[in-house]
Amino acid sequence: MVVPLLKQNIYDKELLIRYFVAMGLGAKRNDEGFEALLNIIGHEDAPNVVAEAANSLANMGLRPSLI
Repeated sequence: MVVPLLKQNIYDKELLIRYFVAMGLGAKRNDEGFEALLNIIGHEDAPNVVAEAANSLANMGLRPSLI
């Protein structure tokens, strides 16, 4: 339920919102959040948001279903 709400704000105009979205997606630790974090890394321009998305991915570990 939370991941779709977070995904709605991936492209918010506010940097801090996008940063917290990346952090929140990492906390859920599911495939949908994992894919959303990969999307952030591929499309985000702000280094802080990309770094938080990468950190969230690292905390999730390997996802065999996506390799």
